[in-house]
Amino acid sequence: MKEMKDGAYRRKKLGGGVGKLMKTGSVLIIYSRFLRP
Repeated sequence: MKEMKDGAYRRKKLGGGVGKLMKTGSVLIIYSRFLRP
């Protein structure tokens, strides 16, 4: 849990735009997986 938080913070520092895109992409993938039977 702590490692994930640390990684997210570092990603945010590196590039908020890129991190946001990756986050949105992963969310979309998860949603599509749930929506598809």
